[in-house]
Amino acid sequence: MKDDLETKFYLDDPDCFELEPPRRRRHGFLRFLLTLILIAAILAAAVLVYAKQPKTELPGARRALVSTVLIAGADEGGLRTDTMMLLTVDAAAGVLRMTSIPRDTLTNGTWNVPKLNSAYGVYGGGAEGMEGVIKHLTDVIGFRPDGYAVVELDAFIEAVDLMGGVEFDVPQDMYYYDPTQDLLIDLKAGHQRLDGNAAMGLVRFRSGYAAADITRVSVQRDFISAALSQWLTVKNAGKVPELMRLIKDKVVTDLDTRELVWLALALARCGTDDAESAVIPGSGAMIGGAAYYVVDEEGTLALLNSGVSPLKRDLTPADLHINKG
Repeated sequence: MKDDLETKFYLDDPDCFELEPPRRRRHGFLRFLLTLILIAAILAAAVLVYAKQPKTELPGARRALVSTVLIAGADEGGLRTDTMMLLTVDAAAGVLRMTSIPRDTLTNGTWNVPKLNSAYGVYGGGAEGMEGVIKHLTDVIGFRPDGYAVVELDAFIEAVDLMGGVEFDVPQDMYYYDPTQDLLIDLKAGHQRLDGNAAMGLVRFRSGYAAADITRVSVQRDFISAALSQWLTVKNAGKVPELMRLIKDKVVTDLDTRELVWLALALARCGTDDAESAVIPGSGAMIGGAAYYVVDEEGTLALLNSGVSPLKRDLTPADLHINKG
């Protein structure tokens, strides 16, 4: 009996007593809690060991735990990357930077209308097309991104629906109809939950903006920031396998699963509340009868050296090869 129970006497009545479990059993919950913590630590360590930072060869030493990824969105025909955004993920500082590259950016290409967005189709689409985009983007920013992902419209719609949509404040009424593309955009201004089709209309709309493509890239940055903020939550952890399947099946990327895990962990650390966003500096110009966005070298260098570049050293004019028209 002594091994299982201990006697507790009441000082005011020595004839009365009660039996209770020994105090040592109260440590059972603590042991259970410590076991859970240990298991969680082991799992976390396993994930960190499995994750691999995306890195490519760069012209100089790079900052620790900083990677850059080009995110592109292909149009309906899969010939142009009308949305291009460079993500600089600084896992050491916990900072995310989003830099938009206008689709009409003038390149050093030799095709008829050498805009950056058309390089994807000129080089044949898919992985070859993205290598073409990366080649000409590297001329503008002075380094090759550590990875890329190009998302076609149906994959974008499916991903937004899979993650439950996005709460977003649509900045203005948006209406656009193009029967040749079977495209209808019809959104009302105001805060609302956008499903995949509505989100697709939001990120594609530009004809109703006074600044056209420049305003569109700003809205796209705001949308991506809102999506990441809402999707990077514990409750969405169960959707990760399905999202990985979607990326594997419908997204053209040179990032492997381990690199995607690293990026997911790094993005979760960075968050989006304090994300920095910008557009590659430049201005519009008519050249040979076509409208282009001509990159400003001085302004671009200042932006790149403010934290967008993953390099330890500052980039110089010698690193850039910008077509100034």
